[in-house]
This record gives sequence, C-alpha cells and structure tokens, in this order.
Amino acid sequence: MISVHKIFYSGLLCTVFTLGACATGNPPQASPSKPHKEDLSIYRIKYEILEEEEMDDVQVRNVEEETVDIASDVTEVLHDKLDAISEKNKSVKTVKGYRVLIYSGNSSEEAKKVKKTVYDFLPEENVYTTYRQPSFKVRVGDCLDRLEANYLLVQLKDEFPNALVVPDQINIE
Repeated sequence: MISVHKIFYSGLLCTVFTLGACATGNPPQASPSKPHKEDLSIYRIKYEILEEEEMDDVQVRNVEEETVDIASDVTEVLHDKLDAISEKNKSVKTVKGYRVLIYSGNSSEEAKKVKKTVYDFLPEENVYTTYRQPSFKVRVGDCLDRLEANYLLVQLKDEFPNALVVPDQINIE
C-alpha cells in the first residue's frame, strides 16, 4: 500500500519540477550603451576584382564559332520513337473515364425500359447495359473527366433522380 507521505512528496516533487520548467527567464537584451554586434564577414564569399589589364587575358568563348557534331543528332531516333508511340496509341480503345449510372436492379425488363427512355431523351448519347449476377446496370455516356460527366448528370437528373457519376472504362474514338 502506498503511504500518504510518498504521495505527498511525489506531488510536491512534480510541482517543483513543473514550476521550474515554467520559469521564465529574460533573454539577454542589448542595452543602449552596449549594442549587440555579431561579425559574419568571415563567412562571406570573397571574389577577386580583376583589373582592366587582367580582363584582357580572360578568354571568352565564342558560341557562334563552335559547330555541332552531326553524329550526335538524335532527331531520327526521336522521330522513330514518336512514330512507335503513335502506332501503339492507335490500338488503345478504352481508357479510364466516367459514366452516369441511371439504373441498378434485378429486372431486365426495367433495364430495357430505362435504356429506351434514355434513347428517347438523349439520342446522341451511348447507353450501356451490363449484367453481373444478380443485377443489371444501365450506364450512359463516355466522359473523359468528371466535369463532363457532371454536365451529363444534370441533363439526366430530371428524368432519373437517383442517377450518379461512376468511374468506368470508357470507349474512345
């Protein structure tokens, strides 16, 4: 059992340490009679000042006289690489983007009805129906960024109030 004396002395000791740590000491102040000075000139970089006759000895490089070695020209290699990247990009058909999800449920009839409604409402938009057991999902659009998808969402909100923007692999043309 802890005695009352140990608790008292430990509390007193904690109080003394706390007050000692909190004691404010005045930082040294520069008095008007003796202003604070610190010489940092020993740390400064020193530059040599050249005289006129010494400046004539300094050689100045003339860039116009230098020629470029044509053997180190990378233009052909660069064009070949860019052509290869262009050919590879032509084979890419899908990218990460956004679509508007307007229906998610178990009824294929309801999914077909929603798809027909979208074609009547926005005939220029692409509509995608997917089935992943046990639900059908109907998504609209091929939007590259969320801003474009939000614009499409605003158009569809009146007809489909529960529509929302979802990330998806979209088809590119």
